[in-house]
Amino acid sequence: GSSTIGNDFSSDLRAVAETMRSSVVESYAIKKDGHWKVWLDYCKVVQIGPHFEGIQDPIPYIQVFTHHCRDGRLAPSGKLVKPKLVADALRLVGQRFAVLGAADLRFNLQGKIEFRIEKQMRGYTKMAKPMVRVKPLPIHIVLRALEFGL
Repeated sequence: GSSTIGNDFSSDLRAVAETMRSSVVESYAIKKDGHWKVWLDYCKVVQIGPHFEGIQDPIPYIQVFTHHCRDGRLAPSGKLVKPKLVADALRLVGQRFAVLGAADLRFNLQGKIEFRIEKQMRGYTKMAKPMVRVKPLPIHIVLRALEFGL
């Protein structure tokens, strides 16, 4: 009967979720779960529902969450976080919305990153200190310098 289909559906849906979860390595799955927990904790602090119930414009809440990830308030280390890791956290939270059947609020109706979030992330990238790269000296120059006793 229909209750069997309903029970099978729930069971099948759990099996699908488990299959999706097994598609990534365990450490990544744990990381994803961790970001979702951080999101839920953040929502409690700012006193909103994690799915933005009754909120017309959720982007400012997402922006502040992103800001708190970046400045270290939501990071385990409490230190400034690299822009790529902030983008990862935001992406993982957005993907969780999609898995739950809601819209990934990072995207606008055209499927592009919402412009306020895009500008914020671009700002973080520009503010980040570039990596210091030291170009190695060619060995013939080193040998030549040693020859002359420099």
